[in-house]
Amino acid sequence: MRKTIFTPLFIGFISFILLSSCNSAPKQDTAGSAADREEIRSLARPIVKEAFQMLSSNLVQALEEGGVPYALEFCNVEALPLTDSVARKHNIRIRRITDRNRNPENAADAKQAELMEYLRNLMAQGTEPGDTVIISNNGVDYYAPIFIGAPCLQCHGTPSQTIMPENLEIIRTLYPADKATGYSQGELRGLWYLHFEK
Repeated sequence: MRKTIFTPLFIGFISFILLSSCNSAPKQDTAGSAADREEIRSLARPIVKEAFQMLSSNLVQALEEGGVPYALEFCNVEALPLTDSVARKHNIRIRRITDRNRNPENAADAKQAELMEYLRNLMAQGTEPGDTVIISNNGVDYYAPIFIGAPCLQCHGTPSQTIMPENLEIIRTLYPADKATGYSQGELRGLWYLHFEK
C-alpha cells in the first residue's frame, strides 16, 4: 500500500494552483477540516480499489486470452464502460485522467494537469505522492495517483523497446492522437478522479 503524504501546507498549495488559474473557479471552502478530508478518503479509497481491481482483472484476462493485441482492443472498447459501471453503482463521477492521454475521454483539464506536474515535482524531490482531497463550494474532488508498473510498459513504454512494432501499429490505429508512450516504470501515469456532490 502506498504511503499517503498529506499536510495542511500541501492542501493549501494544491487548492491554490487548482483554483487560481481560472477566474470563474469556485471559492475554496475553508470550512473543510482534516476530519472531513479523512472521511472523504475513507469513502473514496475503497471505490478506487474496486475500480482498479475490476479493470486490472479484466485486462489480465484479455492478456491471457489474446496477448497485447487483444488487450489493446479490450481497453479501447471496455475500459470506460467498466469505470462507468463503478460510478453508477456508487452514484459518483469517476474517471482516470492524465496529461498524456491515449483516449481523449481521459484528458486532464488544465488544473488537473497542474496537479500532476506538482506531484511529479514531489517525486523528483524523493517524496512519493499520496491522495489529494479538494473541497470547494461545488463539491469534493478526490485524486489518487496511478503509477506505471512493469506490465504497463508493453503498451505505454518505449516503442521498439518495450512496445513491439506490431502493437505500436495497433495503438496508432485505435488512437491516432496517442500521447501515452515513452513512460518508464514507476512514473506517474495519471490520476483516479472522483467527484462527490455536496
